[in-house]
Amino acid sequence: MKEAGGCFVHAELYSKAARIYREGGHFDEMVEVLEGHADQIEPNLLVQLTKVAQMNYFKVRKVSTRSDRMTESVRP
Repeated sequence: MKEAGGCFVHAELYSKAARIYREGGHFDEMVEVLEGHADQIEPNLLVQLTKVAQMNYFKVRKVSTRSDRMTESVRP
């Protein structure tokens, strides 16, 4: 799944890349795509995947600045 996500990033299909990374449990890569290409990702998907990533980071206790940055990046 990680390689497939990379292929979608290379093809500049960022929404698909983010979905693939999420399905494969590659949350760090997913967040990199969300943060780096937020303006090119479907708005509803961006919000949904940001919430998923936040829940994952809280669950695994990665509640550092990454979760804070993600919250700020999704605000209108």
